[in-house]
Amino acid sequence: GAAYFEIAKTMLRDTDRNVRREAIRALGVRPLSVAGESRRWSELFDTLDKAAADPDPEVRAEVIKTTAQLLQTLAASSDSATAVLLQKRALPLLLSMARAPLEEPMSKSTQTGKPIKTREAYEREFERYLVRLLLEQNPTVLLPWLDSDATKSLTIENRLLATLALEPQQSAARLAKLIPSLRRPPGQEEILRLAQFLDSPGVSEALNASLKNSASRDSTIEALLNIRSSVDATKLKPMLTDSAVALWSGDASARKLSLRLVSSFQLTEMESTISEALVSGNPKLADDEIMLALRTIRELGANQLEGILLNIRSPRTDVADEAVAALASSKNATAPQFLFNKFWQNLSAAQRRSAFNLLSGTKHGAAGIVHAVKTGTISKSELDGARLEKLRAVLGDDAELAALISEMELLFRPVLRLDGNDNAWLDSDITLDGPFTVETWVKLNAGIDNTDGILGAPGVLDMNFFGEKFRVWIGGGLGDAIVAKKKITADVWTHIAVTRENNGAFRIYQNGELDSDQGKPAPQKFEHCRIAWTTPAQGTAGWLSEFRVWDRARSADEIRADFDRSFQGDAKPSGLVHFFNATNWNKLQPGAKVMQTLDFPTLLNAVEAKALAEKFSKFRSLAKMNGDVTRGKTLFTSVCMSCHSVAGQGGQVGPVLNGAGASGVEALLRNVLTPGAAMEAGYRIFRVEMMNGDVLDGILVLQNKDAIILRRPNTEDTRIASKDVRRAEFTKRSMMPEGLLEGIKPEEASDLFAYLQTLK
Repeated sequence: GAAYFEIAKTMLRDTDRNVRREAIRALGVRPLSVAGESRRWSELFDTLDKAAADPDPEVRAEVIKTTAQLLQTLAASSDSATAVLLQKRALPLLLSMARAPLEEPMSKSTQTGKPIKTREAYEREFERYLVRLLLEQNPTVLLPWLDSDATKSLTIENRLLATLALEPQQSAARLAKLIPSLRRPPGQEEILRLAQFLDSPGVSEALNASLKNSASRDSTIEALLNIRSSVDATKLKPMLTDSAVALWSGDASARKLSLRLVSSFQLTEMESTISEALVSGNPKLADDEIMLALRTIRELGANQLEGILLNIRSPRTDVADEAVAALASSKNATAPQFLFNKFWQNLSAAQRRSAFNLLSGTKHGAAGIVHAVKTGTISKSELDGARLEKLRAVLGDDAELAALISEMELLFRPVLRLDGNDNAWLDSDITLDGPFTVETWVKLNAGIDNTDGILGAPGVLDMNFFGEKFRVWIGGGLGDAIVAKKKITADVWTHIAVTRENNGAFRIYQNGELDSDQGKPAPQKFEHCRIAWTTPAQGTAGWLSEFRVWDRARSADEIRADFDRSFQGDAKPSGLVHFFNATNWNKLQPGAKVMQTLDFPTLLNAVEAKALAEKFSKFRSLAKMNGDVTRGKTLFTSVCMSCHSVAGQGGQVGPVLNGAGASGVEALLRNVLTPGAAMEAGYRIFRVEMMNGDVLDGILVLQNKDAIILRRPNTEDTRIASKDVRRAEFTKRSMMPEGLLEGIKPEEASDLFAYLQTLK
């Protein structure tokens, strides 16, 4: 035994860190019995104590792991000496390795652009994480030790970390006792632990004290803002309201923090104070404060209108836009009258779009829209199927809305409905011989699998969605000829196309873009193919529209150009041998029927397709001009960054645009000009219908049994308690609005695309 320790000590003096690491590891793998070897245990911990100060982080990490291993050995022993070794050697050593965090050095993350800890600061965080992890694995040892006098010799940071290693509810009250002794403001995890268990003894008092302490107030509020979606704010509101009031009496920076706090936690008691400041000018708010104040009032329900009305005609467009949004989303039943009777005719197209979307989210707003259409203030041409659908979601069986919809029956479209039974298919008797293209729009119910398909023939061919991925399965032992790379999303209209060349090679396209060209060739003839038929004993559950079969393999350019247009009512293009749409789906089996619906893929007719092609041509030319990158970046910042981010800066509503320029001009044009044609599933509008009749649209961040977290532009993430939700689902619309380029000057469009093409 003595020789073993001497060898280890010699190795620990070696200059090679790998040798020192092996020495530490060797001390852990040679277990000692507790009984009768107290001297050896003491010598072992003396050795580890010295190694804990090793300058190399990898050696120190090995000390932590070995100490935890020894701790478990001691915990498993019933010897009387165990408690002494645990309390006075193992646990103190392990905790001493969790030194206080370092704030420097920092550098920018190469992925997000945000500052992150590096070198010594990062190493310190890793060591703290490792100690914490190992303590969490030994709760039966840790809990009684924390109640003993042995912890008094440790620093407050050591005891705090040990306390956080306990089960959350078990640690909250203990944490509350430690926080007053901290020489720094509490961190985010510590604030979260307190905020989640306010009913535990002393917890509410500790959090309130941190909010009232000038040294910790701001950082505590920032922590609460960061964790707001993880806590129930009801019990927090009284103390947060006190903090918001105190901040409001401070300088501009304090007022901004107050507004963020009010907005995020819906501190409604502050609305009159903020509104009064907008009206009286006391305190005098800067332009950016006015913007934030209007936005905060909007998120509180905009019950008081005077401050909003004063800013609708502001010379600053951004302030006027925010005032319009606040008025349109107001819960005050008189707000729609003000908007339509006093301001509507003078609003810009963008302001009308925004106001329409917000008004249609409340019962009085939706009713105001219907009345405005009836009286001619709003043209019927401003109502499309999606807007009518939202109005119907809010107003239900309202008589005036029903009459309006009856007048606008042309907005409904016939679509093929498939009920998921084994007879949900068409006896179409299609033959595929030589090169071909099969394409259709499909929207499938949740639970997508190989029972869902677009075309098949028993034992011969099955174009289905195995594992949510479109595939072409071929009988005769070949199996999967080609499988899509990208999964299809349930309840979303998606365009699927599959082509076969003369040599039998397949390609799959989704929403006009190539998905996969990797597969096995299969040049054979397929006869008696049935639309929506699949092999399993269940059938396709969903919807089909615009089903087309061509006698040639259409090119990628052709598919991209035509996937979102319809040929209904036009002369049949060359090569289009089968075309099913509207009501001309023949030989329907009992599980398939044509239904009228507002939920259909938005397809262009010949005239619209021509107009869109001209629009693409116009903006393609502008995009290829030598725009000014600096001016384009400025325009992007003001127009796009409320939703999109670049290099970690900007909003989180739309996709991150790092690398957007690498996709090329055509892809950029498609994403901007026709955002709803091929949107990613995660950026569909998620609609929440509330029990009180309101409707909120946004991006779904989180949905569980307790709440829904919704993300919307220029708004803090909104937490909606499940008990307040009547219905929640995705719509077919994209969060990206159409018509953005039409609202800017031609030279500005060139500048914007010049900047976007630098994002590579």
